[in-house]
Amino acid sequence: MNKAQNFFKHANKDPKATIEFNPELNTHLLLSAVKLYKDLTKGMPNNMTVYALWFGLMYPNLIKEEHRKEHKYRWKQLNPVDKSKFLDLIHALDKSR
Repeated sequence: MNKAQNFFKHANKDPKATIEFNPELNTHLLLSAVKLYKDLTKGMPNNMTVYALWFGLMYPNLIKEEHRKEHKYRWKQLNPVDKSKFLDLIHALDKSR
């Protein structure tokens, strides 16, 4: 994380410098933000719930066994690779509020 901070902080000193970027890291950072939000507010908006579900489908080995069992019935119906279905689900949940 410090490497990225320093890169952007000092970008004007070396405009031709580059930094390696791993987009998959964003998915993990977003889940961390979702968890922190839930811990702080004791709740989670629908879009965060859907994101956490998507993450669990994409990376089941990173999810605790009890959570996998708890949501198993939901997970069978969704394909994590098809992000458009997850967006549709988010929109449907937002409309149901």
